[in-house]
Amino acid sequence: KKPVAWQQSERARRVLDKVPDAPTVMPGADIFDPNSKLNGFAITSTRTLDGSVSAVFRAFNDPTKRTWCHDRLFTVRSTVAPRMLRLTMPDETVVAVSIARQGNTRCLVTVEQSKLADTAAAERARHAWKGSLERLAAMLDE
Repeated sequence: KKPVAWQQSERARRVLDKVPDAPTVMPGADIFDPNSKLNGFAITSTRTLDGSVSAVFRAFNDPTKRTWCHDRLFTVRSTVAPRMLRLTMPDETVVAVSIARQGNTRCLVTVEQSKLADTAAAERARHAWKGSLERLAAMLDE
């Protein structure tokens, strides 16, 4: 019997064989390539922070606490408090933020920004979120 990951990639290949001009799927890859022209480009930035999940959630959700963020003018589209937020940035890109508890006073924050125009925009976004998460960590330490 084949491992589950192989079975999933074979199913994905069968589905994509029926779709014209579909992105190429490598074994073990997701069905939809975030770097394909269909979805634009996407980046992910992750950081473990010393702070509670609710404090991190408030830092994203409360406009008065966004001094740490490189672009404070984002719009919160939806939330599942205190674990997830969906944001729209001023440039119309989409950001998904997930906050996972790691013990009582730590959490793992994952920021995924998608619908970026090109690789240069993706690199700028990656660098901006890395700096923003560092500033958020410093703010939580205060």
